[in-house]
Amino acid sequence: MPANVVELAALLGVEPKPLAEMVADPLRHYHPVFIPKKTTGKRRIDVPTPALKTAQRALLKYLSAKHSQRACVYGFDSGHSIIENARYHASGSYLLNVDIADFFPSVHWSRVRRILSRHFREAALAAVLNLTTLHRSLPQGAATSPLMANEAVANLDTRLMGLARSEGLRYTRYFDDISLSSDSNVSRYEELVATIIRQEGYRLNAKTTLYAPGEVRLITGIEIWPDCSLHVPDESGLLRVIQDISARGLVALDDERVFKSRSSLAGKIAHVKAVNPPLGQAMQEAFCKIAWPD
Repeated sequence: MPANVVELAALLGVEPKPLAEMVADPLRHYHPVFIPKKTTGKRRIDVPTPALKTAQRALLKYLSAKHSQRACVYGFDSGHSIIENARYHASGSYLLNVDIADFFPSVHWSRVRRILSRHFREAALAAVLNLTTLHRSLPQGAATSPLMANEAVANLDTRLMGLARSEGLRYTRYFDDISLSSDSNVSRYEELVATIIRQEGYRLNAKTTLYAPGEVRLITGIEIWPDCSLHVPDESGLLRVIQDISARGLVALDDERVFKSRSSLAGKIAHVKAVNPPLGQAMQEAFCKIAWPD
């Protein structure tokens, strides 16, 4: 267990002097980027410098080896995708989605310290805290933030999994997106879930969504249709676009940057194939008929 900066540098495979400089003034090793949100406002991303990013990635590798993944967690490095998350809830007639507000910034420095104290001592602990936090919380943009946030909400997961087991519900969490489903109406658990989240020191976003039987349910960007099949939103529209280009040629492209359009369509088709293989295969066949330039 590293106890000082020299031992920490050896563990991370970096030189002690530049590491000490990053630890002494981490603010100098980030630059903020503001990205528009889907609704209103902008999301702040604190982008680390290449040197800090290297140190964080080495730290992430070390911590990941000591991390035990919970079955309810999707995303991060859990091996569970958004598609598996949707599939797990597909058979439930009712679905409740809630969202933790400001997920990374809401994880306070003190929570991170408790987590890291299991793996580092004394000066090394203080150094790692400076490498993983900014403004006394987790920065959105640091490679270590997803793992730290995942560890910070372990007790929240335990409590909500306990609720799910006792009430016969299905519970998962994908980053800050919490989902509960059942064949019975889950709306009666909405306030209890909100109370548990608040008791754990987090806030809910206003976008709580409840789906009832017969509705198309949306979970982490995947649609669950009433027959329990999974679909990508507006996948039929994407198929029409591909078929139009296949029939009319590249003149049908909205964007004159052919190579960018080709790459974008290929990525969307791969996503559809993972969610809805038969439709994805039809898209792939139409895509292959397009006379793309070499």
